[in-house]
Amino acid sequence: MVSSEHHIVQDGDKMSVNVIATGQKGKQQEYTVGGSFTEQEVTGDTAEVSTEWDGDKIKEIHKSKDFTYTLTRELQDENTMVLHLDSPKGTKAKRIYKKM
Repeated sequence: MVSSEHHIVQDGDKMSVNVIATGQKGKQQEYTVGGSFTEQEVTGDTAEVSTEWDGDKIKEIHKSKDFTYTLTRELQDENTMVLHLDSPKGTKAKRIYKKM
């Protein structure tokens, strides 16, 4: 079974995401919204990730050689962040994070 713990800190345009996973490699993201960075996807592919504000949401566009998908981070309240996944292949998902 794969499980993960996400530590998310946002301060204005600064975003930090630390994923601690069991059963797979975790990852650390540090970025400024409006910039871009490179990361290794769970598939092993390298993706260029561009970030931007979409109203009050943060949009991450992940592009690798074989696929592109969009993650949108939405802060619903001070204790809840929703991560929306949208793929051109039609995959849509939503993950809800609660402050602990």
